[in-house]
Amino acid sequence: MRQRAFTMAEAIVALALVVLVVNLFGLVMGGYGRLTKVDASEPTNWYLFISELESKDHQFQLVEVAKNGVSVYSKTTNKTYRLSRQASGQYIYLSTEGKGGFLPIFEGQATKLTWEQVDQRRVRFTYKGGRHEQTAVVCFAAPGD
Repeated sequence: MRQRAFTMAEAIVALALVVLVVNLFGLVMGGYGRLTKVDASEPTNWYLFISELESKDHQFQLVEVAKNGVSVYSKTTNKTYRLSRQASGQYIYLSTEGKGGFLPIFEGQATKLTWEQVDQRRVRFTYKGGRHEQTAVVCFAAPGD
């Protein structure tokens, strides 16, 4: 009885095919990861950030605009929050003043991120990063609303 076995050439070809398939899979998944990664410089994410600040769910009122952040008061939670940016400029986050903890509400590699008070209720936010520059004026709730 004769036993069949793979020859060395067949084993090398099979190994080469496995390596090729694994490399192709890695390239496809790497490209997929780049496509599905959320880029905060996109206009949609900027719009969501601004609409969250103006949301009726929070009813934020403007307290103070300073170089290191914007203080807002939420009528729904009766708490004062601080809108600040991380030192690297990658995150804008909301934190409870004096209590620790934070919630990132915007993420992106900002080359420019500023805010300035326009009047008693409005603040102009400017973001520049990636391929986009975004500017928006947020109108916070009036104290009597």
